Amino acid sequence: MTTKNTLTWRIAVSDVDTKSNTIKIDGQEHDLGFALKFLLPAYFSTFDSKTIQSDNTFNAVEPLVAAGIKVSNFLPMAAEAHRDLTYRRQAEAREAIRQAEQQAIRFAELNKTSDQVERERLEAEARKKHLREQSELIRSAGSSLKTSRASQMLAGIEDINLLDE
Repeated sequence: MTTKNTLTWRIAVSDVDTKSNTIKIDGQEHDLGFALKFLLPAYFSTFDSKTIQSDNTFNAVEPLVAAGIKVSNFLPMAAEAHRDLTYRRQAEAREAIRQAEQQAIRFAELNKTSDQVERERLEAEARKKHLREQSELIRSAGSSLKTSRASQMLAGIEDINLLDE
């Protein structure tokens, strides 16, 4: 016989007040210390490792984090789940922005006029021509030197015969 976690109850954490040390959980006001030490750990203890990575955890922990409470001191697994969910949401937002930028580039590419396409082609050819000229200048400068100053000095030393007096 297997037991399945069918917990569908979600707690609503709100109105975290660190000055008066109170918190509202499901509309009832509780002492903040009591909630952090007993109520919330009891709630999160019903979650397995997959369930704790859910929006239930995020929604319960977010008001605590927003109030400046270091959740990892009281609810380490919930704090880790909150951090992971936050990171995942940020990554999804970055991905959405990147996709929107790519989509805008694609639409701009599709909506170009023939004059714009021709102008870009000419600019690309001009860039290639400029790069070719630069590389040719570098090649010619290297070949005009032929020998380095060090090799010229060594050639001069080779002419000296140390055995002749």
